[in-house]
Amino acid sequence: MNMFIVVSQSVGIMFFIGFLGFFVAKRKLIPTDVLDFLSPLVLEIALPSLIFYRIIKTFNPIDFPTWYLYPIYWVIFTIVVIIMAGFFRYLFKKEFQEETTLSLVFQNGLFIPIIVITETFGSDASLLVDLFLFTIFYPAFFFNTYHLFFKKGQQQFSLKKTINPVLIATSLGLILKFTHGDQLIPEFILTALKMVGGMTIPLLMLIIGGNIYVDLQKTGKAVWGEIIKFIAVKNILFPMIGLGIILFFKLEYNIAFIIVMQAANPPLTALPIFASRAQGNREIVNQYLVSSLVFTLLSLPLVLFVFDSLYKR
Repeated sequence: MNMFIVVSQSVGIMFFIGFLGFFVAKRKLIPTDVLDFLSPLVLEIALPSLIFYRIIKTFNPIDFPTWYLYPIYWVIFTIVVIIMAGFFRYLFKKEFQEETTLSLVFQNGLFIPIIVITETFGSDASLLVDLFLFTIFYPAFFFNTYHLFFKKGQQQFSLKKTINPVLIATSLGLILKFTHGDQLIPEFILTALKMVGGMTIPLLMLIIGGNIYVDLQKTGKAVWGEIIKFIAVKNILFPMIGLGIILFFKLEYNIAFIIVMQAANPPLTALPIFASRAQGNREIVNQYLVSSLVFTLLSLPLVLFVFDSLYKR
């Protein structure tokens, strides 16, 4: 039961910090507009700092010769998820199918996994670097494709969103490790990056909690039938299928753990905002997000407990 308890604690930490953000927004301790200004601080400074620091401190090319396979695994994983989302979308009402497909395809690929891995395996766990390698192209993929899920969505290719801080931080860290340039980095700079990177999860969860409060004011009438179906597909069926696939192919433990966790994660927290930008129904996306996120408190620990029971190192 250790995996179930530890992961439950990890998700509980995330929810508690998110609740604080919700409370701050509800009590109007800070203007809700400030949340929009804090998001770039997390995504463009804190998160890249965390990624760069962990690669410099943890990644060893000699001990990890198959590192280049992890982005390929992500490509295969994403293709499978898109196929499954395209199939399951027909279980939902036609007017919600675009929003459903979007919410099924784009999972919370970084932030929840960072918390779970850190609390379960420790802040120095090699799994963190594995996660960063697995998701190196995920932000670029999301920012350049989310609008394609909506008939009315229009957006041109964005080079800025493709060559993003996450991609730069990961690539730079890898280059320095392969060229031994990491040995030239002063320790005080790494310490500073560690401190800045340490703000990533607490600050992000505060922002998410605040944004959930803001979105709940605009959620409208809950469509419980669609919500229940979405939880069944996203939180239960997706991880079960993922678990079956990795058991069939007998993948190495680290990549298997990451794939199952990715399949079990709720939708990306920024989806309601981007659905609105693509002229989609922000309300239904927000209902999917909040309900799946809450159910994750039970489903994610259970899925990873089953995985750990069946898939020993």
